[in-house]
Amino acid sequence: MDERTARFLRKVNTAGPVPDRCPHLGPCWQWRPLGSLSGYGQFAYQGKVRLAHRVAHELFIGPILESLVVDHLCCNRACVNPRHLEAVTRAENVRRSKAWEHGARFQRDKTHCTANHLYAGDNLRICKDGKRACRTCERRYSAEHRQRQRLLAEPKPPRAPRLTCRNGHSYAEWGYVKSGARRCCRGCSQAKTKRYREKQRLTAA
Repeated sequence: MDERTARFLRKVNTAGPVPDRCPHLGPCWQWRPLGSLSGYGQFAYQGKVRLAHRVAHELFIGPILESLVVDHLCCNRACVNPRHLEAVTRAENVRRSKAWEHGARFQRDKTHCTANHLYAGDNLRICKDGKRACRTCERRYSAEHRQRQRLLAEPKPPRAPRLTCRNGHSYAEWGYVKSGARRCCRGCSQAKTKRYREKQRLTAA
């Protein structure tokens, strides 16, 4: 297994729910990171962000012809199980979508999300497109994302304290503390005051 495939599989839960429409194909491979607004997963592949189920087809099945689209046999947009994916023509995909009324009724009848959390009360969120979302799963996805970001972030080395001001005066000789913890240079402050007084004298003359 190459590194690209291993990186893809680290973002997949292969023990997802078994779809009612095609139980003989095994469980869904649930895409764990947050997906797009349409519910599809996204994955950085070949230098750009692409739909995760299309990447799964190319990794485990083969290239997708330009004239074809990838259809989910399980009707689960977050699924990337190659056994649940089929490359079909756009016309065939539209023909299958004609059965949406049955699919919509099937989705409306669901009382729990794929992680078996109840769609009710404070756990239910209605999306802008009218779909239901599980707040518990969303919080978990967000926490996992923040944890990954913290692990990837490199700690910044501590900054060494400055020994001189910007004009090269030593803080050990000229430095003093102003406004709490702010260090200032007495030599620069005196020079600034001198320039200001000289300017005032020229203005008054």
